[in-house]
Amino acid sequence: MKVDSFACDICHKQKQDANRWWKASTFVGGVVVMRWETEPMILARNGMELPASEDAHLCGEACLHEWLSKNLPAS
Repeated sequence: MKVDSFACDICHKQKQDANRWWKASTFVGGVVVMRWETEPMILARNGMELPASEDAHLCGEACLHEWLSKNLPAS
């Protein structure tokens, strides 16, 4: 049996059961952020499915904020 292991895309901390993790994706014109527990939900915005392969894995609010500051579209 294969077990997937995830690390935070910002600080590289390994995911454990008790952590409060987030997933985030970019798409044309914006970002989507969701709690890890919503997986494997497929989101659709403007008729476009967001590919799971582009998800960022984030270990907490501090890393989420850092990811957002790097990935929010310029206005």
